[in-house]
Amino acid sequence: MRLPFFFIVLIYLWPDLTTSQDTSLGQESQPELLQQLLQQLQQTSPQTIDQEILNAAGPEAFNSDVSDPIHQEFKIQGDIVFKYGELAGALQPEPAVHGGLVRKKRKTPQDLTKMWPNAEVLIAFDSRASFSPEERSLFQSALEQWQRKTCVRFRTPTINDIHQGRSFIFVQDGKGCSSPLGMNPMRETGIFKYQPLTLARPCRTRRIMMHEVGHSLGLIHEQSRSDRDSSVNVMWQNVPVHMRHNFQKFTEQVTNNRNTPYDYESLMHYGPNAFTTNGAPTLRTLDASYQDRIGGFQEISRYDAMAISNMYNCGARMQPFIPPWWHRLLGRKKK
Repeated sequence: MRLPFFFIVLIYLWPDLTTSQDTSLGQESQPELLQQLLQQLQQTSPQTIDQEILNAAGPEAFNSDVSDPIHQEFKIQGDIVFKYGELAGALQPEPAVHGGLVRKKRKTPQDLTKMWPNAEVLIAFDSRASFSPEERSLFQSALEQWQRKTCVRFRTPTINDIHQGRSFIFVQDGKGCSSPLGMNPMRETGIFKYQPLTLARPCRTRRIMMHEVGHSLGLIHEQSRSDRDSSVNVMWQNVPVHMRHNFQKFTEQVTNNRNTPYDYESLMHYGPNAFTTNGAPTLRTLDASYQDRIGGFQEISRYDAMAISNMYNCGARMQPFIPPWWHRLLGRKKK
């Protein structure tokens, strides 16, 4: 059986990793934490969505903030990208727990969940990216699932869109799986204003694609909702000190929870062992029947779709999604 790329990298780098100790992580060294995570990923099948995302990110998933100084961006919770200076007021402060304070972030954000005007999302592939025709088709299928269940519509930007200063999602290669939150054109090249949606090879599954598009539309991770404590408990003792920011709740400034109940079946929910390094759960569902099911769902849930529909006022503009004519033609041929 072929090992995933993440495991190959760990095996190759292991001698270098084990020769140095990072005392900033508390009692455990970073190599020990990496080894524990590796063991967890090897023992768990099928993987929850957070495990797929962390597997794709590789060892950098253990950094406190995965920073990109060139673009002045950083990544939290494995796959959400922010610009430097955006995040501070977006996260609720957590109390000191088990010997470690959850850090406060930088300055107060300004409307981090900007919506796409008229529920119309412009999206384009990087022509240099190594996406196969099958992977592009799979991504189109992921978009169609959001279109079937909400009023959001996707299309390719035109030259007029660009000259009018409209921003777009730019699907590209890169490290891990990631997207900004909502419409956030954090990069500019000439007259182009865009936001990256990064899909490394391990991310090119329909579930991950739908998940990252969910972030691009404005959805946070379900376990980061401001009301999550009535549905899940964070087992802080099982979360390394430098990873605890991944479990801070977003404030209502970022999300009003879109008038939906907490959703264990959400495609945006992480699994029970997210960011664990000791093998014990980091999330405990108050409804025990969901303890081993969160993070494992494959489809956009009813409440995922409702959250987007509420966000974009779909009730006033909802129209049935009609697949492109060539999809209908192919469907007839299959019969």
